[in-house]
Amino acid sequence: MRKKPSVRKQSVPLSSGQYNKVLERAISVFGNQKLAEEWLGRPCRYFNGEMPSAIITDPVGLQAVEAYLQRIEHGVYQ
Repeated sequence: MRKKPSVRKQSVPLSSGQYNKVLERAISVFGNQKLAEEWLGRPCRYFNGEMPSAIITDPVGLQAVEAYLQRIEHGVYQ
């Protein structure tokens, strides 16, 4: 079993461009903006109960969410 990414929280402001990039990727994966925003705002077991929108505030979290969206897109998720 793969080890889940350890996400460390930092107080780094998320640019609107970064959020929009993640949102666009989520829309692509889930099919529409409503589902994408719901997923971003829902606690995720993969991120130890954290909401994806809460962990994309730092570079490590942003990368983890992008990688997980890619896994979902390819059908490799839990």
